[in-house]
Amino acid sequence: MTKTPYTNSILKQHENILSVAKVTKWILIAPIFVMIISLLLTSVFFEDIRVNHELNIFLLFGPFLLFYAIKQFIENFIYIFTTEMVLTNERIIYKTGLIQRYTTEIPINQIESVNVKQNILGRILRFGDIDVIGTGSTNQHLKYIANIMKFKQKI
Repeated sequence: MTKTPYTNSILKQHENILSVAKVTKWILIAPIFVMIISLLLTSVFFEDIRVNHELNIFLLFGPFLLFYAIKQFIENFIYIFTTEMVLTNERIIYKTGLIQRYTTEIPINQIESVNVKQNILGRILRFGDIDVIGTGSTNQHLKYIANIMKFKQKI
């Protein structure tokens, strides 16, 4: 198994990695689709201004939608490449964040249940979310896991 940078820095001496979960790249599709739609709306917006020399307030939606889609694409891209979800023989390690880091570690012996959430698209494309519920108040939501059932089986 390949070690991820954060996980590599915190592994204990006799701790072994059992599985590394990846974030699915399918989460980039929706922002790309919205970008295409917004580019079409924006081109209609500029063509309407050129022909009619008038500003149609409804066509302003295209540039705002484009900005939102680009923002969403960048956020998802950063999430894909900065998230580490690792199962070791002792714990589950979750780390995400580029500038601001968020980490959670749940010892294997403190896990009460593991819940899988998949919508129809997630079942077709084999990705979903896992809620790891630990003893006490330790709950962790792992989002957009590729090959979700393989990762859940190893837990």
